[in-house]
Amino acid sequence: MSNRETLIAAVKTRVDGVTGVTAYRSRQQPLSTTQNLCIVVEPRTESVEVLDVHGNTERTLSVAISLLVRGAVPDQIADTTVAGIETAMAAAFSGAIGHMLTSIDWQMEDADQMGVAAITLSYQFIYQG
Repeated sequence: MSNRETLIAAVKTRVDGVTGVTAYRSRQQPLSTTQNLCIVVEPRTESVEVLDVHGNTERTLSVAISLLVRGAVPDQIADTTVAGIETAMAAAFSGAIGHMLTSIDWQMEDADQMGVAAITLSYQFIYQG
């Protein structure tokens, strides 16, 4: 497994432990009407910087943790999960590799008489490749 996949798997494991809901590495099917929370962990971008003539590199990987939440007030329902993910990520990767939360994007929509929120936490990880 590549360093990239190892890192993404570690993020997924941390998210699984926080929410009690299984996070997916990819999700091809829509949120069912009985499902109130879905979490997807996926890579977004990766940049590579060559550090020296020997080919040593430093990589910056952007990883998205996306939550789809259904409920009367989905942003309030999601808030505890978002806070738990932030805490777990800070504890899990503190000091091990460079990482930082770069943004949280909240989008609300009405669907089937219930609100739906799509929340994406974007993280950057810097590691030697």
